[in-house]
Amino acid sequence: MRNPLLLGIDLTAATTVAVVEPGRGVVAYDSRAADVRSTRPGWAEVDPRQWWRQVCELLPKVVKTAGATPGDITAVAVAGTAPAVVLADQAAKPLRPAILPADERAVEQRAGLHLQLAGVDLLNLTGSALTRPAVAPLLMWLTTHEPEAWRRTAAVLGPAEWLATVLGATVHIETNWARASGLYTLAGEPADAVLDAAALSGERLAPVRRAGEQVGTVSTAAAEATGLTADTPIVAGSADHVLTACAAGLTDPGDLLLGLGDSGELLAVAGERLVDQRLFLAEHPVPGRWLPYGRMATTGALVRWVERLTGTPRPGTLDAAAADRLPATIVCQPYFDGEQSPLHDPLLRGSFVGLHLGHDAADLYRACLEATAYGFRQLVEVLTEHDLRLGLARLTGGATSPLWRQILADVLRRPLYPLMDTPVAAVGATAAAGVGTGAFADWAEAVGLIRMGAPVEPTGKAELAYEESYQVYRSLQDELRPASHRLAPRSR
Repeated sequence: MRNPLLLGIDLTAATTVAVVEPGRGVVAYDSRAADVRSTRPGWAEVDPRQWWRQVCELLPKVVKTAGATPGDITAVAVAGTAPAVVLADQAAKPLRPAILPADERAVEQRAGLHLQLAGVDLLNLTGSALTRPAVAPLLMWLTTHEPEAWRRTAAVLGPAEWLATVLGATVHIETNWARASGLYTLAGEPADAVLDAAALSGERLAPVRRAGEQVGTVSTAAAEATGLTADTPIVAGSADHVLTACAAGLTDPGDLLLGLGDSGELLAVAGERLVDQRLFLAEHPVPGRWLPYGRMATTGALVRWVERLTGTPRPGTLDAAAADRLPATIVCQPYFDGEQSPLHDPLLRGSFVGLHLGHDAADLYRACLEATAYGFRQLVEVLTEHDLRLGLARLTGGATSPLWRQILADVLRRPLYPLMDTPVAAVGATAAAGVGTGAFADWAEAVGLIRMGAPVEPTGKAELAYEESYQVYRSLQDELRPASHRLAPRSR
């Protein structure tokens, strides 16, 4: 007899739907790329209605592929990019495109808010410094430039919470969107000091709910649109990186996860709250666990840029060529969209140092792979400054580049365990759905739904070359910063 099925949805630069059977694992999934729009330099938006259309398209197909009926789905939960912003009216209709965390339209507002909050200990108030993902500067921009949309806004939501509301949930915001936004205190209350400085009221801030809490049931209208059964429980999901960590099995202090996407993320499990202005902080759904993490602005996006720039006909071509090149002959500063962690400098710009006439596209490509590895190493060093003993390291993404994975293992000097090719965040959302409805006794039972592959072991062959190149990489951050700051305003 089949166990109850759990449905997870993930909304990022793609829409993903997955079905998991407890005790068996992933039984079906599918995804569609979302159209990320940048109508002006530094802007990054997605139309939430596109997410909804894709969910309505994918959901019946995935349930059918699982060999199930809608009635077999016992709960649904949603993961999403955090803290992306959806402005919703009283009927949960989006009033404008969702604004993604990479968006940089509110640079001036953030600088002004920095001055106003100079005497406020934001790290211990909200858990994060006032950096690019902070939502208050963005809301300040919206009140000035789109006052009508702001006037009609009933709730400021994340993508996951917005979709859950459309499905039938009560209006809420999950703990880790609240934490990443900088609008809430660590206790989950509106951060009045931030709101007052930004001239914002808390009336549009939704109440905070924890991942795994039931927040409603599927409405009749949503059931008709998606094919789900009305009254199916809806459970609060979480930020995509948090649920990815859960699906990957990160529970013990020191567990590590490297994520390779358009941007790069490094998460670690800590047994106590780890606050550092160079990092972000998420709350692990397992009680007593925290997830300090860093996010690099460009990793996979930089790799694809080099492929486009050099006219590479198909993915993997440069990977094979670069594997035969000498390591660490060029040092790349990968700040082609500024940088988030640990530097938090939107005005940094990219560079290649050490070029000569004998270098070609494969050398540039390899330099980009090495640069992302150096960025991950710098984040690891920040974590170890806090006496966090790092243990097992998982890796998600980068499946099309064996060289990238090997360089990461060599630069970090540790084996990396790749996660099997499944939609990790959507699977993590099914863990939340299972916790909220009793399919899993608790989060400790729910985590680790994704299997790991064979480890990528460090070879040690180029250890000295990588070490020297890394030291050059670090010194260039300070040496090139003034030039970046002079040039960056010309490209905005």
